[in-house]
Amino acid sequence: MSESLSRRDFLRLTGAGAAAALGAPLLANRAFAAPRPARKPNIIYIMADDLGYGDLGCYGQKKILTPRLDRMAVEGMRFTDFYSAAPVCAPARRSLLTGMHGGHSTCRANNPSVGMKAGEVTVAEILKKAGYATGVVGKWAEGVEKSSGAPNKQGFDYWFGVPQSRGHGYYHWRLWKNGKMTTGRENPEQQKHHATNLYTDEAVGFIKRNKDKPFFLYVPLQAPHFDYQVPKDALKPYADKPWDAKQKAFAALVTLMDRNVGRILDTLKELDLDENTVVLFTSDNGPSFTTSYKFWGSCGGLSGIKRSLNEGGIRVPMIVRWPGRIKPRTTCSEPFAGYDFLATAASLAGVEPPKTDGVSFLPALLGKKQTPHEFLYWESHERNKLVAVRKGKWKLIRDWRKKKWGPYLYDLEKDPGERKNRANVEPEIVSKLAAIVRREHTPSREKNWQLPVEWVKNEAE
Repeated sequence: MSESLSRRDFLRLTGAGAAAALGAPLLANRAFAAPRPARKPNIIYIMADDLGYGDLGCYGQKKILTPRLDRMAVEGMRFTDFYSAAPVCAPARRSLLTGMHGGHSTCRANNPSVGMKAGEVTVAEILKKAGYATGVVGKWAEGVEKSSGAPNKQGFDYWFGVPQSRGHGYYHWRLWKNGKMTTGRENPEQQKHHATNLYTDEAVGFIKRNKDKPFFLYVPLQAPHFDYQVPKDALKPYADKPWDAKQKAFAALVTLMDRNVGRILDTLKELDLDENTVVLFTSDNGPSFTTSYKFWGSCGGLSGIKRSLNEGGIRVPMIVRWPGRIKPRTTCSEPFAGYDFLATAASLAGVEPPKTDGVSFLPALLGKKQTPHEFLYWESHERNKLVAVRKGKWKLIRDWRKKKWGPYLYDLEKDPGERKNRANVEPEIVSKLAAIVRREHTPSREKNWQLPVEWVKNEAE
């Protein structure tokens, strides 16, 4: 209350003067009633497919136009050391939903037959119990129809999109909607309705239907994953470029995705939900070999691509926007991974998460003291066997296809491109990180997802 506001004016404006005439009990009920609790923030998690660390303007890209995501970074926080939980699609998404790293996850490679188990707890289930409406729109990798991994059996109220096995082209003949296969809007050969636009239409619809209550929306886009199909109008910004057709299509896919992220942000503003919605944007892994990743600088100076546990295969963009809560133009250099999202979402919803491998990075978002990871861990069985551990500035990699399986040790502060192996000169560091591998790897039910005995046995035995 302003010091210049008289008691008489205050009573008149609040209606308390009238209440006094009717008696003290009414005054207590009206003038001093407890404030209505603040609504829990909405959460939107947008995941690109095969978008590299250097594919956005705010991460150094010079050729591809990404104005909306660049603005999102200006309006929020950009992470410099954020990692996917895996170097390929399905395990990265499983870890995102369950909060488990590659040594504990039930998915450690792209395998359509290994759907999510009924007993697994997802971030959607946690948020649904906390009063959130939950939806997923896009590419789903956990199982469909009658399987235990179907979205509607894993905490999602609403689901529209395609299973991972069909998530390559962008003009779909059939799409899934709430457990049922529906006929697409046209034959794929007609190429009228691009999946990126369709997914965004559905995302906008979900937001509008649930604008009056807290909601969680997961948007796993296909773009810019191959096949490189784009509407003709999306190619216009690159029509005069001296690039081949595939390069133009890739750039157009990234820009089309950027435009659709903008549509989601615009919808929030139109519905006056902007300041009560946390929007996160990232990628499921590094760039694919099918792109001209060297031409684009997709790895951002890092080594390795998709399917590699080198930095270029797993370090990905992460931008988070929450107007009024996240300070604009900020960066975070603390290492986090996709399996931290579950704990972070639970913190945003004000509920206790189950025990996972993740930590909540909400303090970092709000500019508060952050509890760091003791280490980050990866394990992959996609066409190869790989493990990696990052602890502080040190990163250990073992690769089954390379001579003697490693170890490879890199100082990421001095050598983020991982070009100088320090294993021979830092044996104690290697030993400490190898001990983490032995501790964090748990045997998988899948017989092909086991690590070599030499990697997991105690060398002192």
